[in-house]
Amino acid sequence: MTFRILVVCAGNICRSPAAAQLLAAGLEDDTQVSSAGLDAMVGYGLDPDMAAAMRRAGITPQPHRARRLNPWLLEVADLVLTMDRTQRSRVLEFAPQMMNRTFPLREFALICSSLRDSGQLSWPARSAQESRLQEVAARAGGRDAGARVPVGSDVVIADPYRGTPADHDSAVHEIVDAVGAVLDAVRRGSPGPPPLPLHPAPPRRAARPRHILDDAGAAVTASSPGRAPRRTAGPSSPN
Repeated sequence: MTFRILVVCAGNICRSPAAAQLLAAGLEDDTQVSSAGLDAMVGYGLDPDMAAAMRRAGITPQPHRARRLNPWLLEVADLVLTMDRTQRSRVLEFAPQMMNRTFPLREFALICSSLRDSGQLSWPARSAQESRLQEVAARAGGRDAGARVPVGSDVVIADPYRGTPADHDSAVHEIVDAVGAVLDAVRRGSPGPPPLPLHPAPPRRAARPRHILDDAGAAVTASSPGRAPRRTAGPSSPN
């Protein structure tokens, strides 16, 4: 089964394609990531200034064509990530049923980090990322999810379109940080004690003292390596 993530912004030429490409690069094949815009510049490619900022951050931009958000995209999505809470509200006007599966990206990242740090994400060995994402999304939509976001947290990734290079760099860095927190939670889960070895070594038995004779015929006790032999009473030499 495929888990579908839809990333939404305004024009679908800056923030949402960048976030979608980073998520897709970090997730496995059982996850499908796409993007759309509430006021999309349909058919346009990735904004050149955003592409340049991605390259400055060491990210290779991928081909992209902007598209407009529509009800069908929301109907098939398992998780929707926006760039702020206003966009989330607009998404929910299209699809009220997505209330518990739609989050600002930075808010979702904060929830993921809180769940991970509190020890609530524990993955069975070799579990599929699709099932991990299902669990993270379900927990994020739970009743106590809001309590996991510190009061006053800035969850906005500002639109850098037609802004300065610094504006684009800031947007890229915020997206990278948020996507990193999501991927960290999905890949590693909550930290725990180091695993026990599969085949623990048997306990070592204490060496049994051995009695040998030195050159003079006296009894000597051989102990641990590196420790000087201890001389013991032996037969007296003949006169």
